[in-house]
Amino acid sequence: MRILRRVGEQQEVTAWSQTANIAMFYEPEPLTENDLTGARALFNIIETDSVAENAYIHLLTAWQLQSTAGAKPLQRSILQHYVLCIESIVTGVMASIRRERADAIRLEERKFAADFADTLSKRANKPDAIREASTELRNIGLINMLPSIAVVSSKLALDDAVKDQAVKLYRFRSSNLSHPGKDKPAAFKEWLSGGPSVDQFCQADTVARSFLVAYCKQIAGTGKS
Repeated sequence: MRILRRVGEQQEVTAWSQTANIAMFYEPEPLTENDLTGARALFNIIETDSVAENAYIHLLTAWQLQSTAGAKPLQRSILQHYVLCIESIVTGVMASIRRERADAIRLEERKFAADFADTLSKRANKPDAIREASTELRNIGLINMLPSIAVVSSKLALDDAVKDQAVKLYRFRSSNLSHPGKDKPAAFKEWLSGGPSVDQFCQADTVARSFLVAYCKQIAGTGKS
């Protein structure tokens, strides 16, 4: 509320509002020369390594979406890009560790996609069919990704806490991304209210940056380009 007083009139109280933004992250601190040296080295790797570049693009997209006005579905998009940043690093590292297994996962996904394409025309409710297929594909990825997160976390010398948070984020993303459809009001309302929290955004930001920095440090140490 605020008090107004016009010339020749009594004071009156009127409704008043002002938009306030709540920053989820700490205010940036001044960078020292050592910080700048490390940042330059990191960006040199991002410019020359496709895995680091892909991960950074997802991280940057998540940051840019933070300042975009939107509803719950947009919040899931922000979390999605944080998880995709982690996934890019995990997939890139695992490709060099276990290429045969990665190929088997892709074959499993392609087989499911082919079977889905064959049966889609027979489904009466195609939006439901597409949502179910999307969920199933993420389940395939989930089964194969969780062990990979553990392997890559160890290879990049990340703390167990970071690894555990990455696993939790991946599980949450996989189970909460697809909405049940607006033709199911109760389920849709529950889906909207079950989006990521501010705390999960903060954790996702920290974990995604940890994976990217650890990967870049490893690349710098091996001299790979």
